[in-house]
Amino acid sequence: MLVELIKRNCEKNWFAPGVILAVSVLTVVLPIWLAGLRQTIDMRSHLHFVHAFRDGISVGDLYPGWADDNLGFGSVGIRFYPPVSDYFTALLHLVTGDWHFAFTLALFTWMLIGCIGMYLFVREWSSSVYGILASVLFAIVPYHFAQIYRFFLYAEFAGLAAVPFCFLYLTRLCRRGKWGDVIPLAIPCSVLVLSHIPLTLMTAFSLLVYIPIAIDRRLWKKVSLQLICSGILVSAATAFFWIRVVTELSWVAHSDAKYTVAGYERGPLLFPYLLAGHDISYEYPILRHLDIVTVLTVMLLVLGIVTLLIRLTRNSTPTFRVLAAATCSALFGVFMFSKPSELLWSGLSILQRLQYPWRWLAVVSVLAVVSISLSLALFVEAGRISRRTALYGAVLLIVGFAVVDIKQVHGTPFHISGAQFNNFAAEMRSERVAEHWWPSWAKAEAFETTERVTTTDGRTVEVGAWGNKRRSFSVGEGESGNIRVATFYYPHWRATVNGRDVAVGRYADGTMELPIPRERSEVELRFTEPLLNTIASWLSVATWILLLGSLAVRFRFSETKSA
Repeated sequence: MLVELIKRNCEKNWFAPGVILAVSVLTVVLPIWLAGLRQTIDMRSHLHFVHAFRDGISVGDLYPGWADDNLGFGSVGIRFYPPVSDYFTALLHLVTGDWHFAFTLALFTWMLIGCIGMYLFVREWSSSVYGILASVLFAIVPYHFAQIYRFFLYAEFAGLAAVPFCFLYLTRLCRRGKWGDVIPLAIPCSVLVLSHIPLTLMTAFSLLVYIPIAIDRRLWKKVSLQLICSGILVSAATAFFWIRVVTELSWVAHSDAKYTVAGYERGPLLFPYLLAGHDISYEYPILRHLDIVTVLTVMLLVLGIVTLLIRLTRNSTPTFRVLAAATCSALFGVFMFSKPSELLWSGLSILQRLQYPWRWLAVVSVLAVVSISLSLALFVEAGRISRRTALYGAVLLIVGFAVVDIKQVHGTPFHISGAQFNNFAAEMRSERVAEHWWPSWAKAEAFETTERVTTTDGRTVEVGAWGNKRRSFSVGEGESGNIRVATFYYPHWRATVNGRDVAVGRYADGTMELPIPRERSEVELRFTEPLLNTIASWLSVATWILLLGSLAVRFRFSETKSA
C-alpha cells in the first residue's frame, strides 16, 4: 500500500516538499518532544555561547567579541568557535523566549535545510523519486541521528546541513563550468566554515578525491579558475571569523594540545573501535555503538561499488561520474577513520586536531546516501531491477534505519525534558565556562576573589557601568599602586585613568591589573577590536551583500524567464 502511494504521487509537485517536511518533523520535533535532549558537556558550552550572543545582540552589539560570563571574569570562546549554530539559536531565543523551543526549532531548521539540499543534489543527476529517497536517508542515516541524540554535536549537525549544497554546486561547476554556479557554491561553503572547523577540513580533504573524478576534463582550466574565485569569495565572507583565529589562537587555552589531541598517547581511536589497543571496559557501550553505526553506513556503499565494477552505463555519462566521485570519496573517508590510516593520524598534527577520526562519518554519510540513491537509479534505468523492487528495497532500508534510530533515542542515558532543559539553560549564568575557553593565561585561583575591583590599601571603590565591552568605576584617594579588576586580561582591553591612557597589566591569576595615582581616579575599561579585525568584518559584510544580492537577482531573473 505504501509503495503504491509513493508510485502514484512521487512526481507530483507537493510530494517532495511534503515528505521532506514530514521527515524533518519525525526525526527532530517528535523525538525531542517524546524523549528530550541528551545532557552533555558540549551542550553546556553551546548554552554559554548562545547566552553570550544573546546578551550582546540584546544591547546592540551584533557580534560580540567578549563574553561577560564565567562568573563575571569573562571568556573568549565566542571569538574562536564558529558562530553560525549558536548565533542562530540566540536569535531564535530572542524571538521565542524559550530555550528548549529555540534549540528544537534550530535543529529542525538544520535538518530541513540539509534534506532539501540532498534532494536537490540527487534529483539533479537522476529523478525526483531518488531525490526524495536521498533526503529521507540523509535524515535517518544513523550517524546523523547520533550527532544529536547520542553525542549532541550541535555545531557539526548544523554544518552538515550545508554539505549537500556544497557538493550540489561543486558538482555543477565541475560538470558544466558555468560562472553562474560560483556564487551559489561560495554561500554554503562559507556557512560550513562558519559552522564547524573539523567538518570543513574533512570535507576539504574529501574534495581531493571528489573533484578529479567529477570534473569534465575538457573544462579543467576554466573550472580551476572558477574554484579559485569561489574560494576567494569564501575567504572574504568568513574573514571576520578566521582573522581572529589566525592572529589570536595562542591567546585561548583551547590552543593547548591537551584540549584537542588528548588520548593520542594511546594511539588514534580507529574503526573497528572494539579492537582498540587499550582498556575499553569503560568505553565499551559507546564504541560498540560506533561500530554498529559505521557498519550500517558503509553498507550503503555496497550497491555503488557494484555499479562501478559492473559498469551499468558508460563511464562518460554525468550520473556515472557523479556516482563514481561520491563513492570513491566516501571510501576515502572510510579509509581515514579505519585502522589502515593509523600512520597518518599518528604523524600529522592537523589530523589530530580533528580530535576523533570517527567524525569522518559525517562526510561519509552524505556521500554514501548519494551513492546508494544514484546507483539504485542506474540499476532501474539499466533494467537490472524493476522500479517496484527498488521501492520495496528502499522502504526496507528506511525501516531498518528507523529501528536503529529509535534505539539510539531511547537507549541513550541522561535525557532531559523541556522544562529541565530550560532550568539547565538558566543555570548557566551562575556557572564557570569550561576552562579551555578562558584566555590561555587565566588561572582558577582568580575565582577565589570575586570582588569586581580590589585595592591593596583599602581605597574606596564605586562601580559604575559594567557591561561586556565597557566598564567604569571610581577609586578614592590613597596611596598610588596597582588595583585588580576581576575580569580576565585580554590584549584588546584598553584603559584610561582620569582621561589618560594607561597600560593594562596582568596579575598572576590572569586578571587585569591597572596602575592608579594617589588622587581620586575615574577609570574606564573598553574592549576594542584592532583595525585589522574591523577591516575584515567590513570586508565580510560587503561580501555577504554581494553574495546574497547576486543570488536574489539570479532568482528574480529565473522567475521572470520562467514566466
